[in-house]
Amino acid sequence: MGFAKGTTGVSLVAGTSKSRVLFYDIATMKLEDEITLRPAYGRLTAMVSDGSVFAVIGTSEGMLVLIDTRFRIELKRFRHFLGHQITSLSMHKADSILVGTAAGDVCVLDLRTGKWPVCVCSRSLQELKGNDINRRLRINSIEHVEKMTYFIAGSNDSMIRFWDLKNLERSYVINSSEAGTPYSSYRLNDTVYYCENAAPAVPRSPLSHAGNRLALEANNAISANNGRSGGPITSMAIVGVPSIMLVTGLQSGAIRVMI
Repeated sequence: MGFAKGTTGVSLVAGTSKSRVLFYDIATMKLEDEITLRPAYGRLTAMVSDGSVFAVIGTSEGMLVLIDTRFRIELKRFRHFLGHQITSLSMHKADSILVGTAAGDVCVLDLRTGKWPVCVCSRSLQELKGNDINRRLRINSIEHVEKMTYFIAGSNDSMIRFWDLKNLERSYVINSSEAGTPYSSYRLNDTVYYCENAAPAVPRSPLSHAGNRLALEANNAISANNGRSGGPITSMAIVGVPSIMLVTGLQSGAIRVMI
């Protein structure tokens, strides 16, 4: 879901698994309008809104549909350049978004040019381009901090990955305690790939902002399901009160807080 400024005021924008995009009046919660995506696009699997004039819909067939939320029309569409199923979306800059997939990659899409300047992935480039869907690495949530160059991605393997798009060599797996081999970087056509050969790790340190770097130390889990605190990460949020914390929701029903 998201919010948008329409011609008649602010609307709540919601997507459904049946590929419908619904617009509700924020004051009355009455349905104002709806868009039904073409069946060829596949199921609606992710959505992000800029909170003002547009929303982007991701689908099971690797399609991304740009919608004008003021006039409720489809403006243009893109296809993931590797054809991967879209599983998570987040705003990056005013004219670009972060696109997470079922294959474990997160790529930047420039909405003006349709190009993919950067792609980061939690496996090797050969595995990524082989187009095999590794459900263990599926990206379920992306948390981007406004005006910062980094973002955090949570996936089915329970790992939280920190990616710094300005200094890619500073990227690492936050909650890993095992040493790993370095990342490899490649440039093919117009895209820079930054991939793990194995899960790299850094010593855990207190949560702090050091330039554009985020580090985390303490790990507490609140379980709502028989004490189990592991499993795939399904959602994440960075909060600043009472202190800076990364809060993750797990498929097991647990809420993990890292400070």
